[in-house]
Parts: sequence; C-alpha cells; structure tokens
Amino acid sequence: MSENGVKDLTIIGGGPTGLFGLFYAGVRGLDAQLVEAMDELGGALAALYAEKFVYDMAGFPAILAKNLVAAMYEQANQWQYPVHLSQKILDFDEDDGIYVLRAQSGEEFRSKSVLIANGNGAFAPRKLRLAGVEPFEDKQIFYTVKNMDLFRDKRVLVIGGGDSALDWALALDEVAKMVTLIHRLPVWQAHEATVKLVFESNVDVHFPRHEAQELHVSDGKLTGVTIVNLSSKETFDLDVDVILICVGFLMDTTVIRKWGVELEGRKGIKVDPATMVTSRPGVYAAGDIAAYEGKINLIACGASEAAMAVNQAVRYINPDARLAPGHSSDMDIFAKRD
Repeated sequence: MSENGVKDLTIIGGGPTGLFGLFYAGVRGLDAQLVEAMDELGGALAALYAEKFVYDMAGFPAILAKNLVAAMYEQANQWQYPVHLSQKILDFDEDDGIYVLRAQSGEEFRSKSVLIANGNGAFAPRKLRLAGVEPFEDKQIFYTVKNMDLFRDKRVLVIGGGDSALDWALALDEVAKMVTLIHRLPVWQAHEATVKLVFESNVDVHFPRHEAQELHVSDGKLTGVTIVNLSSKETFDLDVDVILICVGFLMDTTVIRKWGVELEGRKGIKVDPATMVTSRPGVYAAGDIAAYEGKINLIACGASEAAMAVNQAVRYINPDARLAPGHSSDMDIFAKRD
C-alpha cells in the first residue's frame, strides 16, 4: 500500500502496454498508478487508429483498435488504480530512494519504481514531401482514419508500405469506390500475410518504387495525382478524391532526454531485454519506446515486456519477493473474485 502518497509503481503512458502493465501490477499486488499525457487512454490506438482493425493481438482474430483499448482498460480497471489524464511528465528525479515525477500541470507523482510505456513519446506523422499538400490536410489528405464515412464511395490513394498502410487499404476497400496503393521502396514493411491479402483484394497496387510526384487541383479541390515509377521514370495520372498517407511517425525524445535514461540513438530508451530495466535502477521501459537488439514492435510483445518489467519492479522494491509469480489461475487474488 502507498505511504504518504508514494506508490509502488507509476506507469507513464496509457496505451496498450501501459494498460497491461497496470493490470499486471495488480496481479503482483503492487500499489500502482498510471499517468497519461493525453486526455484519453489508448495512446496511438485511440488517437490515430480507433477505426482500424488489429490482427496480431493474442486471442483476437480481428478487433477494432478502440474495442481493444476498451477491453484492456476493463482488464486493468478491476484493481481501481488511479489513472491521471492530461498529465505530461516533464522530468523526474530521485529523493531519498523515491522517484518524484513532475507534470506540466504542476502535479507531482511519487513512486518507488517507474515503468515508461509511452509508445513513441510525442509522435507526429511523417509528412509527404510534395508541394501543395498543406492546404488539403484534414480535408482531402489525411494521416489516419478517424471516420470511415469520409472515405465512403470515394476514390482513395493510400501511400505507404507498412502494416498500417496495407491494413487501411484493406479496410477502405470495403467502403471506398476505388482504393489505389503505392509504395516507393523495393520491399514491403508489412507482414507477409497482410501483403498476400492486399494482392488478393480489389486494391489497385503499384509496387515497387512508385511515389506521388504532383497533385492536381481544380477550383480549390484536390482532383488527382501524378504517379511516377522511380525505376522506369514513367508516369501516369490518377483521379483521386482522398489521399491517406501512412509513411510512419517521427519520435520526439526531447522530453525523454530530461528523464535521465540512456537512449539507443533514435530507436528509443535503451533497456536490458532480460529485465526491461533502463540505465536508472527501478526505472523500466516497455513497448515501442523500449529499444534493444531483436526488438519487435507488436502490441502483444509490449504486453509481455510490461509483465517482465512489473516482475522486476516487485523484486526491486522487495528483494525477497519471488520474481516469477506463477500462473494467474493459481493465484488467490483471482480466486477470491469467484
């Protein structure tokens, strides 16, 4: 239990990794809290991909991102731990063995250990380097889909070659008049199964090495795009109503650098993959923000990393505690609920 407002564990980030970490903290009997910079839980899943299906989360053949967030919050909330929204952590230091996290609002959160699970930190979509894009952003050019109806019966161009681009192309193929997908690289960054589904769908795929060269505008509206084959230099014009750009996000580590943890270049926070501990004792990182050799950025992997970090935090707080908790089906804390 907390003493003088000091929690056993404070989790920074309310995305799926942070939510699973909050749930698992309850499994291990830690007194925990979660701090999220945005005004809602879910991280990028809620802010950017609410209407997108997630296909690679254990237990779900396919689930809408917003529904996955709701389920993970329900799982975590059974312990009724405090969740603090709109609290952007600017820095934290150590005071007599206790970490003091200071938020932009002026609030302070005191904790014996910390789990950093804030995804890509402050993220922003990579912009398309093409003249004339800005006037159409959030009107006819988008970086995510928040409302599928905006694409209904439209001619849609999807730009990108990762899982996000291909997943959106498949989803929009169900509602749009026409979906065209282009990718400028010679290889896909998506899962093989997803690539196969795209080629089996009605999506018009132009790959490899195709990119948008010029926007067509008429009467103040975007009407089309010139596409260039970077290998042959041949071009063709494509009529479009909407463009969806899925070429990744930029990680802003400006704030994280003030937290005193070692970074692995631009990849994120350097951790020991066996313990998820950072360069600061009692401070762990999990999910997309954690960096180590062989890292795989999947929601399922983030959940595993969060569980590993929580177990290590238990041992950090109480060196005599068991590192391995056993199976949840054998735990009294779950049996008492029946």
